[in-house]
Amino acid sequence: MDALHPEHIAVPMPCRWTRELLILTLREIAFERGENVTFREFQDAAGVSAGPVTSKCGGWAKLRAAAGLPPQRYSSWKKITDHELLCELHRLTQELKHLPSYEEIDAHGKFGACTYRRRFGRKIDLKRAFRDYLLKCPLREPKHFKEAERTESD
Repeated sequence: MDALHPEHIAVPMPCRWTRELLILTLREIAFERGENVTFREFQDAAGVSAGPVTSKCGGWAKLRAAAGLPPQRYSSWKKITDHELLCELHRLTQELKHLPSYEEIDAHGKFGACTYRRRFGRKIDLKRAFRDYLLKCPLREPKHFKEAERTESD
């Protein structure tokens, strides 16, 4: 058997998310985890990015409605403070030894990159807020502060 023969090479088929498949998948996950499943939990369990949810369903709230789920209970969520977000960014920076990209924030962080984008706006604005946080933080690490300054021009 020739392992390099094209017929013997398994190529995963890309998932083609349709509106119907997203709705069915959300219903299954909500059945397993409860009706107040978060978007992050849905993404992790289904392996879907925000793109198909937005393009096929018009966003998370509309997908929830289409799946017959009640609106997300935001009042039960604790508001995340700027300080908590910046502390988490500091932790990630120390763990990764560099300022994390949005992809790294999503992969390793406690909060999603979309939370940082909504709160701080552009990446340069997040870097400025992080620099200001480091200036006020008594436990700051100078090398991360210098990296925040250096990459501000990105």
